[in-house]
Amino acid sequence: MTLILSPTTHEVLHHHGPLLLSQSSYIKDILHRSHLQDAKPLRTPADSTATLTRDGPSAPDATLYRSILLCC
Repeated sequence: MTLILSPTTHEVLHHHGPLLLSQSSYIKDILHRSHLQDAKPLRTPADSTATLTRDGPSAPDATLYRSILLCC
């Protein structure tokens, strides 16, 4: 059984076991909009010692960056 919670973000899959929440369509859309749909996966662990501030540098194209993050 597949239940779509939101056509663009969440999909719930159930196949004789626990429910699985999937965001694969959402991720594929983000990759397509950022022209990364053909990129190869790579492990990139986050730096746990980095200090982030609101005053840090902004993205080169803030409109594209914000649209990818869906915040504006």
